[in-house]
Amino acid sequence: MIQMNTYRVFLIDDHPVTLSGLRALFTGEPDLLVDGSATSSREAIRLMEAKAADLAILDVGIGGVAGLDLIQDLRIRVPKLRILCFSGHEELFYAERALRAGAFGYLMKTATPDLVIKAARTVLRGQVYLSDVMGRRVLGRIVGAAAKLERAPISSLSNRELQIIHHIGESRDNRQIARLTGVSLKTVEAHRSRIKDKLSLRSTSDLIRFATHWVQREDSFLEG
Repeated sequence: MIQMNTYRVFLIDDHPVTLSGLRALFTGEPDLLVDGSATSSREAIRLMEAKAADLAILDVGIGGVAGLDLIQDLRIRVPKLRILCFSGHEELFYAERALRAGAFGYLMKTATPDLVIKAARTVLRGQVYLSDVMGRRVLGRIVGAAAKLERAPISSLSNRELQIIHHIGESRDNRQIARLTGVSLKTVEAHRSRIKDKLSLRSTSDLIRFATHWVQREDSFLEG
């Protein structure tokens, strides 16, 4: 009888319903064992360093879009770990950033259960998993096609600046943002100033409107 390999899966998401759903999904897969979960980046790093997980499934939207930084941290701390992003954030903008950070795949939360399983197994084989849309987009980049979203000013923002934008769009003030991102109030203010410059926004009101629209756009993309 052929022995089936069992892979240990660690889940990282700040939505308990998502964690419960993924646990239930993998329960029916004998080769995929859920061996822990975390609801924050700090908790994930603490627990993952003590575990021998083969695959981490995480949402780039954890803590703003701190999941992008978390991917980089985990790849440094656990080099053999495979990472699959399972997110509500629009793949046309975040998937390539996630891959550059060290993820092996990106999947939207609107995906069907069978696609989640397929993506997990693809990543565990050391292969990259992307949707057909993203696969064509990446191929288009290779042959020199320029996507409209890539030319948008928001593409010039760093991962940290994207995180700040999300927090602003969720109506958080500078002190709250500083606490959530683990940086000083002065650093948050500097980030806001650079964001306004990069996006050619003239006032704080313009920045708030832009950030609110960006967050609402992503929410509507997920719901739709």
